[in-house]
Amino acid sequence: MRKAIRRRRGVASIWLLVMIVLITSVSALVASEILKSRELASKRESELRAEWLARGALEYGLRQLGDNPKAGTAEIPADSAAAGKASVAWKPGDNGTWNLRAEAIAGQIPALKRCALTMPAIRKGGVWIPAGPVERVLGSISR
Repeated sequence: MRKAIRRRRGVASIWLLVMIVLITSVSALVASEILKSRELASKRESELRAEWLARGALEYGLRQLGDNPKAGTAEIPADSAAAGKASVAWKPGDNGTWNLRAEAIAGQIPALKRCALTMPAIRKGGVWIPAGPVERVLGSISR
């Protein structure tokens, strides 16, 4: 005597459909995380570019002070600051020092970042050197 076999039609199709839904949802989650991390990396890159452009502008300002310093400003040449825009301004400070302030902008519109740094400078031995620390005025870098 044979046992009756229960027919289960469509069970494999349902399991296949469930597996496709699971794989699709995991893929969407992974793609979302990749896009978020790329956006964060773009913002961080813009922050770093703005900071380094501002630091370069401070160095440029030290060179621009020259032998007979006068208060003034300068834009960093476009070929030197291809990653953004930077400018520096200097004016007399206390005790023979000069105060330099550099501002830089870098990045594209969604990740556009701005950084401003200040630094005192003094002339020693015919060369302008920093007389104190570089201080951040604008644009915090998240660590």
